[in-house]
Amino acid sequence: MSIEEAIGRSEFFAQLGGGDLDALAGIALKRGFGADEMIFAEGEESGGFYLLDAGRVKIYKLSGSGREQILRIVEPGGIFGEAAVFSGSAYPAFARAIAKSEAVFFPAGEFRRMVESNPGLALNMLAAMAKHLRRFAALVEQLTLRDAKARLAEYLLNAPADSGGRVRLEITKRELASHLGAKPETLSRALGALQSQGVVSVSGSVIEITDAEKLEEVSRGAEK
Repeated sequence: MSIEEAIGRSEFFAQLGGGDLDALAGIALKRGFGADEMIFAEGEESGGFYLLDAGRVKIYKLSGSGREQILRIVEPGGIFGEAAVFSGSAYPAFARAIAKSEAVFFPAGEFRRMVESNPGLALNMLAAMAKHLRRFAALVEQLTLRDAKARLAEYLLNAPADSGGRVRLEITKRELASHLGAKPETLSRALGALQSQGVVSVSGSVIEITDAEKLEEVSRGAEK
């Protein structure tokens, strides 16, 4: 997919006109990353931000002991690394490709100059950052107020599912555990508990939701 097509299909730039999209494409660069390749590290000087075109990228932090906490998984059409562009600071977290990925890179200086002369771009950036803040607020709530089983239940309820209620995990169970703020063995116990309750059925990387109403109760911590 061309840079113009990638920008044009992104929800982040959906409100921009053709001239603005062409101008953005004029400063953008296409970059590719192999599976498990580091894109940027926490503390690294920010040179710009990315729009993911294909693949998946995880944004994560590392504790002092080296434990990984995934903050979010970026899907195609999502942006990442944008906060540091405007703060003028270093990247606040790590970004690593989960699978072979392609992204459009927007250099910080050129993009800031465009934003200064284009209120629409500025509003889009504010909307994106507000969305991230809401996501992080929800993450804090989940990690502090809900147990692993409730967090897993909410994840499954919000994950894309086919018509049969089957969710295919596109990340490893270890990465899912990190995303949910749990140890892998804790996630395994939570998944086993849901399966023994007849709420889900697990077959490899496919999890079938067999009782959505009960799963909703579990996610709220309201199961009987």
